[in-house]
Amino acid sequence: MSPGRGERIFRRAAAHAGYNSGPRPSAVAMLLRRYAAEEDKKAMQQKPQISVAPTRVKSGENVMLTGAGFSANRSAMSHLRRPNETEYNPIRLRINDRGEISHKIDTVMLDEGTFEVWVEDETSKSVSNRVRFNVESSFTHP
Repeated sequence: MSPGRGERIFRRAAAHAGYNSGPRPSAVAMLLRRYAAEEDKKAMQQKPQISVAPTRVKSGENVMLTGAGFSANRSAMSHLRRPNETEYNPIRLRINDRGEISHKIDTVMLDEGTFEVWVEDETSKSVSNRVRFNVESSFTHP
């Protein structure tokens, strides 16, 4: 697993201070490591955020799911709940190097009604907010 933001800060500061990870770290090195651990903990506690656009579509139109605040270069599981409260099988999404996701939801085979989507970061186990979108009939009534 790659080092977190705090660990990267520690390594950079330690290298600048001449700390070579020997057996007796200085007080500064110990403080830097504590700071690094706190930064990593903060990053893990941030809740990813997602959104969908548009929130109301005709059957057959696409809904774009986007999100940020995920673990960079990892994967996430996207969950979609049907209007009847059952859930489709989750799908795995790739998170880019900025911690962002994007996914096109094709509504051709979806029922009419309100759907709910949320995404779980597989690395940090944090779960995003839940958002809804509505699929309407594409048929026009006379």
